[in-house]
Amino acid sequence: MLCSLFYKPTLKLSVDQEHVTVYPPKSLSDEPTLDTIFRGTVTLHLPTSRAVGCLKVSLKGLCDAWGGDGYPYESNETLNKRVRLDLNGEIMKAGQHSFNFAIVIPATTAVTQSSTYGRVRHHVRAKVEFSSGFLPTLSSELININITAASTTPEDLPESTEIIVEHFSSDLGPISIELSSPHLTVASLLALKVVIPSPPLATKILSIESFIQQSFTILYADTSLVVRPPARRYKLHYVDQHEEMSNSSQPVVVSKPLAVLNPEGSFSYAKLARCPTETHIKPTTLEGTETRIRVSSAIVVEMRYKIEGGDEKVVVVNRPVVLDSVGVSPLLRVPVSVGED
Repeated sequence: MLCSLFYKPTLKLSVDQEHVTVYPPKSLSDEPTLDTIFRGTVTLHLPTSRAVGCLKVSLKGLCDAWGGDGYPYESNETLNKRVRLDLNGEIMKAGQHSFNFAIVIPATTAVTQSSTYGRVRHHVRAKVEFSSGFLPTLSSELININITAASTTPEDLPESTEIIVEHFSSDLGPISIELSSPHLTVASLLALKVVIPSPPLATKILSIESFIQQSFTILYADTSLVVRPPARRYKLHYVDQHEEMSNSSQPVVVSKPLAVLNPEGSFSYAKLARCPTETHIKPTTLEGTETRIRVSSAIVVEMRYKIEGGDEKVVVVNRPVVLDSVGVSPLLRVPVSVGED
């Protein structure tokens, strides 16, 4: 009896993984879904025998969304999964008692994220209820869980990104722009190639820049209120550049031309660029994910040029892409190195 006055029961929660990947369907109407099993162990230490009523484990997701100045700040629950073991007052002896648990996380679950427009967070906690005594309930420490979404299932190889744009300009003639990555994720590498086979006029290529452009959509409980803030661009830096990351939509200031093209000559430009980290950009929200904060992504290529005796002009290519979270890739594969031809 004296032991129970000095030593209290303790409840410890451990999980198999604090980083969990879900695999959303292609759309919310698709069935069946590939749900994820979240596992862990609850350990109850008793200094003396106690009558135990039940043991609970809850996994919750919370979303705080904000559309920007002039819009409300709204919170909602995105996930609430519980498991319960009823012991009905069973007398458990002094010592350590461990219980394994498993919780199904739906494939459509909102992923963990934090941005200017809000955040989605997840946590898990265990709780034990005693049938009698001075301590009716006891809770474990809360554990934060990071949930990411993958665009392909574990059995499938990551989908590669191959974008080829054939463009015709009255000034430059045919232009070919190629973008490729074996697995396009946040912070991955991206190969860029621009080819102008036969420009009809003497031309100065002033610059070729590439960007990740991201757009947010904020959904409120009032379905008539949907906010789409202005898109943001983040410059892709080439692997041999060491510039500070910027959120830029300003024109590039050019001190000297990138190349001077003669009529009927050819021009080829190839670089390896790195996507920004998750500090700056966010993974693309997949179609089969249920969330109030949605993110879409695009790759933008801008080529600025000037015809001899004319004004500066620009060719812009914008193509939507899916950026996976870097956490969903078991192996980050670097594209084959390319250089200027």
